Amino acid sequence: MKQTVILVTLAMVCGCRSDVAQQNAMELARSKGADIRISIKGDAHRVDLRRCTFDGEVKSAIRNMPAIDTLLVGKGFIDTDAELVEGLVSLKNLDLSRASVTAATFERLAGLRQLEFLALNGLTLSDQDMEALSKLRQIKAISLVDAKCSKEALQRFAEQNPDCTIAR
Repeated sequence: MKQTVILVTLAMVCGCRSDVAQQNAMELARSKGADIRISIKGDAHRVDLRRCTFDGEVKSAIRNMPAIDTLLVGKGFIDTDAELVEGLVSLKNLDLSRASVTAATFERLAGLRQLEFLALNGLTLSDQDMEALSKLRQIKAISLVDAKCSKEALQRFAEQNPDCTIAR
């Protein structure tokens, strides 16, 4: 009993954990086609859902992987799925390329203070979408390869976010 308490305390102090819910979530997501990379602490840190069956089970699994720092989604991701991303406070890199998202999604990303990189490759972005993106001051780099947006909106974004690198 004493050894168990010491091991559990040590695990908590070191930041290591054996989170059954997270392990189950990772197994479920993998069974649906997700590619998940694990950190040294045993947390899911990079999750690629681009070849995944993006259904309710996978969405639920994502909620049980709070330490994700890189998330790649695919065509199946839509505005209403942005609530999943809001809870990922460690998220630094988000790839929404070819997803069906609008300003509504970008507005939900405002609370992600760690978010540094955003990929929006292949999207068609309205002026309203670009305005919502402009409010994401924490973004250090954005990829807009094959994305369509007006020159004026892109110029306004660049002016409002001078420290953000834009890849075209």
